Amino acid sequence: MSALIHHFVVHRLIVNEEEKIQAIPRNACLTVTPEIEHLAHQINHSFNSKPGKGVGHFVEQAPGEDDAAGKDVSGFATELGQFIAAQNQGQDDLEDKFHSLSLSATHRLITSLIETGSVETGFLIFCQYEYLATQYLMIALLNTRAHVEVNQALELTSKEHLDLAKMQLAVRIDLT
Repeated sequence: MSALIHHFVVHRLIVNEEEKIQAIPRNACLTVTPEIEHLAHQINHSFNSKPGKGVGHFVEQAPGEDDAAGKDVSGFATELGQFIAAQNQGQDDLEDKFHSLSLSATHRLITSLIETGSVETGFLIFCQYEYLATQYLMIALLNTRAHVEVNQALELTSKEHLDLAKMQLAVRIDLT
């Protein structure tokens, strides 16, 4: 994948001392580096190779209309639409707007996880990128896996790395 990464941010979901899901947000988007480009490529590859992906779309709702469960499902779509409009207008503070969108989406995910009784933790990655003239937003929840390394002094050390093979939750939205 030779993609142009526009924005990239990572937040962490944990279970706190009170056994509630909590977000540990990053304070701003990351600067796009070759490492981030490589990670975005790996996430996209892992997503593409997963079988059984579903396809969906945002549903237009009348103002104030709720879905059958009584929840407002249009909030994320509205916020995403506002971000896309700001991007199309060439506004200067897009990085801040993307970061705000990621925070809002993180809180919406936590609310949804709590309502469904799911306990998912890990690193929540938001990446807006362009590939083959198409704009995408990738959101993925990744856990870590421990591995052992041998250093120059032949000592063993344990480190954590993102476990792309066991991607928990992911969505790719075509923004074009």
